[in-house]
Amino acid sequence: MLYSKANLLVAEMAAKEKGRYALNGIHLAEDGATVGADGAMLMAVEPYPMQDVEDGERILHDVPVKLGGAILPADAAKEVLKGIKPPMRSAYHVAYHTAALVECNGTIDLATTDLAQTKRTSAVPVDGTFPNYFEVLPTGAPVARVTFDVDRMRRICTTLNKMVSKENPSVELRIYGPTKPVVFRATTADGQHVLAILSPIVYDDDDKNYRPDYGSDWERQLMARAGVAAEVRALRSYARRAAMRARIGNMITAHHDAAQARARQAAEDAAQLEDNIQSVSIISTDK
Repeated sequence: MLYSKANLLVAEMAAKEKGRYALNGIHLAEDGATVGADGAMLMAVEPYPMQDVEDGERILHDVPVKLGGAILPADAAKEVLKGIKPPMRSAYHVAYHTAALVECNGTIDLATTDLAQTKRTSAVPVDGTFPNYFEVLPTGAPVARVTFDVDRMRRICTTLNKMVSKENPSVELRIYGPTKPVVFRATTADGQHVLAILSPIVYDDDDKNYRPDYGSDWERQLMARAGVAAEVRALRSYARRAAMRARIGNMITAHHDAAQARARQAAEDAAQLEDNIQSVSIISTDK
């Protein structure tokens, strides 16, 4: 399995607080995708296009991810990133700008090369099970689709991060439509109100940069699994509600049966008491 720089950069999404176990690493999925998350944000990158790699370019002998996937510590992923060189026309080679998984049994070993020497990074997998991230992916049609210049978005967010208080580092995002500017609202640590506006990038349908809905097979499969997970959640919720209604019905029936039993017992006790009173009355009369 080969991993690009993008595949390993999801380590930036991993939880920074120690003790988060599975979320302190990145998930290496069986299909080659990678996922990083901290419980509030998540990023997934599709598998590296292995079908585009020729046999002669596979200098490092890579192996598949073990069944069920593995969790690579985020620190190890960041260390491997140091050995991945950016693609250059003068030195374009798959092995040059990817990391190869060379061991995934007991330890996770990733190797990088500059075509002259090889660096191997070995790490003990994070113990635990990575959360089922399909369950948090939203399903259905999006409310709005807006395309941004990522550098301008970063500059706005970086600047706002320097303004807001550490106790409340929140920013409100308002979307008015796919072609209208997006508005950021925040309050500084001194209580000043801030507005920032970012104009979207609008592409024509025939533009090469136009990004259709779930354009890759991987995206479609991911969203299909998210849809299945949503249906399973709905069925489980329905089953829980049905079970609760059944329990409540059983409780009502049990209370009703118990009340009827108490009523019958009370009637029998009253009849017995009446018989006893009559018996005492007869005895008194005879005397």
